[in-house]
Amino acid sequence: MRARLLTMALAALCLAARGAAAGPATLAVELNRLENQPEGCRSYMVVTNSTGAAVERLTLDLVIFDRDGLIDRRLAVDLGPVAAGRTRVRVFDMAGLDCADVARVLVNEVLSCTPEPAEGEACGAALAVSARGPVDLIR
Repeated sequence: MRARLLTMALAALCLAARGAAAGPATLAVELNRLENQPEGCRSYMVVTNSTGAAVERLTLDLVIFDRDGLIDRRLAVDLGPVAAGRTRVRVFDMAGLDCADVARVLVNEVLSCTPEPAEGEACGAALAVSARGPVDLIR
């Protein structure tokens, strides 16, 4: 009876582990907060690496849109390094910009990602974007 229960418990653990491993490998980027500073608008980005491999460099091409839907600026931001299985907060400033004028942020392109997170899978495919608050982060 004990052997049978042990076998069932081990089988359940194996199935659970296989199900967890089958989940999508993502490199999640969240626009968490925008905060006015004397010199401009400060952005807080939360990066979560669930790809299974460390990402040493992650540079995104971002396009900032104003409330009228016009492009205000374009900038490259480096959000790496992010170890496998870790979450990091990255902060960057947009000089001369009032945060209230930002309507949305577009991830236009992944400029660099080294090393690639998983064999055969590009960073662009693994990238998932989201936002908290009134400003959208889109792809």
